[in-house]
Amino acid sequence: MKIIIVGIIANLIPLLSFCFQIIEDSTILAYTFIVVISLFWILSVIGAMILPKKRKAGAIMVIIGSFIYIPIGFIAIIGARKLLDKKKLTDLEERRKISRNLSQES
Repeated sequence: MKIIIVGIIANLIPLLSFCFQIIEDSTILAYTFIVVISLFWILSVIGAMILPKKRKAGAIMVIIGSFIYIPIGFIAIIGARKLLDKKKLTDLEERRKISRNLSQES
């Protein structure tokens, strides 16, 4: 979870950088670009906020929201991917326990 938070904060750096550059260049295309990358950052923040309740959905939202910020977005993407892998491993362990219990009962 810490890696995801660090990655989202790192994604804020290019966003702010673009915002300061847009102040000098005030075209509609530049403002549209800022809106689009801001929406992706907001998506990753919302994904991080729902991670404690819905891990898979939150991790996917963080991955999608960080994708536009590649290469710095890899920090959050790797953190979310590790979280998904950890969830798959715990699900596998639970299925194995259930399988063992069922085979012992038979």
